[in-house]
Amino acid sequence: MDTPIRSLIDEKPADLLTVSEDTTVTEAVKIMNDKNIGAVMITKNGALTGIFTERDVLRRILAKNLHADETKMSEVMTTKLLTIKPSNTIKDILVIITEKKIRHLPVLEDNKLISIISAGDVSRYLVKDQQHLIAELENYISGSY
Repeated sequence: MDTPIRSLIDEKPADLLTVSEDTTVTEAVKIMNDKNIGAVMITKNGALTGIFTERDVLRRILAKNLHADETKMSEVMTTKLLTIKPSNTIKDILVIITEKKIRHLPVLEDNKLISIISAGDVSRYLVKDQQHLIAELENYISGSY
């Protein structure tokens, strides 16, 4: 639990998907569907300016009856971002995603977007960690440790 999230970042694909503020909702959703991801980061001149998630599609587009082909990311993205650093721990992230009900956290290093950590990434890490612990305990109990 005190493991820095750097280990999660290192296991993720290096290509970080971002879109511009001028990207339409339709284009962003197509990218999210094609890549099987739940969020895209929005950047302007290389700087992180927002995030757009599956929840945003429901709450900001469908619930307000907006036209996805005409609506730009700059109009519907979340701009008040909670970000983390590579030095934050798994425990830190669990607290954030639980208390804030956030599923995607941008990771910044020197104010530069380097990754995004999702609740799914954390869950996969915890399952893998528990499986490793179980295997060690089984080996210890059986005497083959």
